[in-house]
Amino acid sequence: MNNPMLEEKIAVWAEQVKIEKNNLEHECQIHPGLYLEIGLSVVEAQYQHHQAKTDFERVESELLSAVKLTPSVFGLEKAPTADLTIATVRLQPTYQEAQQKYLEAELTYKTLAHLQESMNHRKAMLRDLVTLFIHSYYSSQELSAPSSRLSKNADKDQAFDAAMMDIRKNRMASRLEDRMEEIRED
Repeated sequence: MNNPMLEEKIAVWAEQVKIEKNNLEHECQIHPGLYLEIGLSVVEAQYQHHQAKTDFERVESELLSAVKLTPSVFGLEKAPTADLTIATVRLQPTYQEAQQKYLEAELTYKTLAHLQESMNHRKAMLRDLVTLFIHSYYSSQELSAPSSRLSKNADKDQAFDAAMMDIRKNRMASRLEDRMEEIRED
């Protein structure tokens, strides 16, 4: 990437993907804003990628036409073959410049898309850590009645089952979001 500011932002975001498990409340509070910031950057990078691709394809088609119509301008004496036409186009500075811009835009977009995917994993992990924290908190509480040993075990089982159900739901939702994102990208 040739954008130092964006590279710096990506490095900062990559650090923020890490979860400080002893400060879950803070992590849960900053996650939506961080996710939004990265998401907006992904959308902008996707737009730039599509724009660069369109420009690259336009330059390529214009050069192909020009080589076929006026081969003498490109140092060719007669109508070139298809392979020679493609080779001539690829050697042109405008083609190489457009191709470089396209590749840089693609790299930026894919890097940010992977960062966004990491944020999706972060969201799932935060959800799971909070669930485990809550489960641990409630399972360590003592009941006031000494004769409620059976009910305490039943409550633990129910809490565990609920926590496991939440984890399964979160994983399923995360997979569904991932699949929907893949479909949108295609």
